[in-house]
Amino acid sequence: MKTMSLNLRSQVVRSLLFTAAWLALAALPFGNAPTSRARDLGPQDFLATCPEGQDFGGLQEPDMQVPDENGDMPQPGRRARSRSATTKKARQTTAKGAADSAENTKKSATAATTTKDTAAAKLARISPKDREQKVDAAGLDRWKQTNPKLTPEITHGEHFVLFSNLPKDRAANAIKVAEAQFGQLKRLLGGPATDWVEKVSLYVFNNRKDFVEFARTIENREIDASVTSSGNLTVPQPYIVIVDPLAGKKEEPAASRRKPRSKRGDEKEAPAGSDRTLAGLLAETLGASKVAAQGKSPRWLAYGVGAFLASQVEPRSPYYQKLRDLAREKYSQGWPSKATEALGEGDKVSAEEIRAMGFAVVEFLMTPEFRASFRAFTQGMSKGKEKLDDVLKEVYRADREVFLNQSGDWVAATYGQDQ
Repeated sequence: MKTMSLNLRSQVVRSLLFTAAWLALAALPFGNAPTSRARDLGPQDFLATCPEGQDFGGLQEPDMQVPDENGDMPQPGRRARSRSATTKKARQTTAKGAADSAENTKKSATAATTTKDTAAAKLARISPKDREQKVDAAGLDRWKQTNPKLTPEITHGEHFVLFSNLPKDRAANAIKVAEAQFGQLKRLLGGPATDWVEKVSLYVFNNRKDFVEFARTIENREIDASVTSSGNLTVPQPYIVIVDPLAGKKEEPAASRRKPRSKRGDEKEAPAGSDRTLAGLLAETLGASKVAAQGKSPRWLAYGVGAFLASQVEPRSPYYQKLRDLAREKYSQGWPSKATEALGEGDKVSAEEIRAMGFAVVEFLMTPEFRASFRAFTQGMSKGKEKLDDVLKEVYRADREVFLNQSGDWVAATYGQDQ
């Protein structure tokens, strides 16, 4: 009997121990043991290993009681924000600020474009007569600022208005030349490039003194002694300004301006006296100013187009022979390197060298083989001179090396004939 009691107590003890062990096991969490290093690390270290404090959802720091701004402890139930939540809010704030900044920049650009378009639209709504009066008034004001003692005669054309003291026949011819060049530019560069609402003002001064004063007063700049023309087609009441090569005199008959031919008969005729004509200067300045007004077009392209157009107007002028001679000289020095320097418009390259090389390149591109794509070329180059390689590939399917080699060969073959 005593033995049975002991056995019963032993069984009860074992049963209680078994139950306690089972309850202890039941209290343990279920799931797989952590295997990744991220899970082995604490919350702070884990966030440190994740770039830019990314929020992985649900992973928070342990509850922490910290005093508030008044030094009081938070009330029961308040939780300190986890670092992941704080970082997320900071990212959201930064992202919102960046988005707001981008939106403000976009709105500013849009506002600037809208303002420009609105001004053009308002100008377009003005009657042609009122626009003409506005251009006349601005032109007379500019002239007055330049030389208040002299009143110009005003001659109107379809796209231009001339302010000058030229003889009437020369004034009428100047307008005729300008209108003809307008058509040339439209064919060469396309309609949008030559669509302007206001007439372009043409100022022709009989002496250089007034031209220099115009540059100082209206353009706020000093000009070199070799400069005889200027233009700006990007301002209200756009303009071209020129010093008349004949100083306001009547034009001599063509026969008296020609030099006798040489015995060989291969010397080109050239005007006596000045190397240039008013028609040539008008064509060159209008062409160069129009290209320069297109985006970020390079200077060599503006110079080249201007000189090319003018060479069609006054082909016998020795001015273009000088440009070709300079380009041929650069070819003899190594065309690829010299052309690259000029087209890059570096500080060591003079304006005359840039003009000569630009003229040569444009003459090359205006040959029948490439002329049809010239408009696309000028449009591509309006994005900047650094886009030359991209534009060559897109328009002519050629790289710079091929382009320079072909243009250099053309210069040697064509300009060499003038020796």
